[in-house]
Amino acid sequence: MIRCALVFSLLVSASAAAQESVHGKLVAVLEFNTKLEGTEKKAVDVQYLADTVRAAVLDALPELRVMTRENELVLLEQSGKKLAECEGECEVDTGRRLGADLVISGDLLRFGSSFKLNLKLHETRDGRLLAGAQASGRTIDELDAATGIAVRKLLKPLIAQSAQGQAGEQRQADEREAQRQQQAEQRQAGQRQADQRQADQRQADERRTAQRENAQRTTPTLPSLDDAPAAPQRNPARGPRLAIGTSTSKTLAVSVRAGGKTFKCPNPVTETALCELYGVPTGAITLIVQGDLNEEREFTFRPDGLHIRVDTRSRWPTYTGLGLLAGGSLLLLAGTQATPGSEGLLYAYGGLLGAGGLVFLIFGLARSHVTYDETTGEAFRDVEGGKVRLAGLGLAPVQGGALASAAFRF
Repeated sequence: MIRCALVFSLLVSASAAAQESVHGKLVAVLEFNTKLEGTEKKAVDVQYLADTVRAAVLDALPELRVMTRENELVLLEQSGKKLAECEGECEVDTGRRLGADLVISGDLLRFGSSFKLNLKLHETRDGRLLAGAQASGRTIDELDAATGIAVRKLLKPLIAQSAQGQAGEQRQADEREAQRQQQAEQRQAGQRQADQRQADQRQADERRTAQRENAQRTTPTLPSLDDAPAAPQRNPARGPRLAIGTSTSKTLAVSVRAGGKTFKCPNPVTETALCELYGVPTGAITLIVQGDLNEEREFTFRPDGLHIRVDTRSRWPTYTGLGLLAGGSLLLLAGTQATPGSEGLLYAYGGLLGAGGLVFLIFGLARSHVTYDETTGEAFRDVEGGKVRLAGLGLAPVQGGALASAAFRF
């Protein structure tokens, strides 16, 4: 169990090290240890090779910070050391004294017929050897040319780590950009939905407004119910109210005779125009209708007001009587031309039809084709159930603007 935990921690540490960015890390290039002797030692300038390595490091990884030789000398002197005293010490300890994250050291030697420069890269935090590389050349010039290639090989782990870091940063940037685009799309979708809801609300409001306007244009007003006081008897200054209307399409000139005086309606009474009279004496009154209809009718005008609706009555009894008389006449005529023995039945049917037709004709001509509906008391409009309430009675909705009333037929 402990071994598994240790392996897991090592894997996590390795993954974290691999993901760690190299950007801004400080690199120290130490003076190379030369093992050359005699004239060869004098011919090769190790300080020049160290500066070549520094330049190659910056060329391969510009995001690194490379210490110059002068900086290294100053920092070591501040710590009480000299560069010559550090040649035999561990490279990692020297790099730590310099405050560097990475340290590059090397050995210059002759091997066979070639010059060799062995380079090593250490991490100062935990002392790990990250990489090693070698530059080789038969001459000093060839060694100089091979040094840059060796440095790039030496920095290969850092180059790979930098590429991973750049890829991770690019991936994070792409994810942030995708997230911003998604948020922008969500905001745009939310705005579109809000705009659509507002447009739907405006259309609904416009439809309701159009419906109300159509209803107002197509539904005649009821002046008797809208303009009249809620209770006529509650306005004693004006007296009881006498309202006269009609549900027919005829135009009527209406006047009222009461108490020896005649009160005329100022305007003709139509299906949509109501006549209202105040100051008419209570008691027996005579309603005089002229114009398309001519009729007089007696009413009793009580103190609580009166509402009269003038209507027309169907003439079907008259038409029925004429039809029956015509049928009876035809049967009697047919009896005069019938064969002997059958004329009696035709005469009987003809006489029966003629008698019935005469009765209907007399009834139709005797009765007035004008009818009156009247109601007294308080008249007011109530919106409950879309009905009109008049004198406490629930009636059907008013059609064509006619005056609503209780059905008292004459």
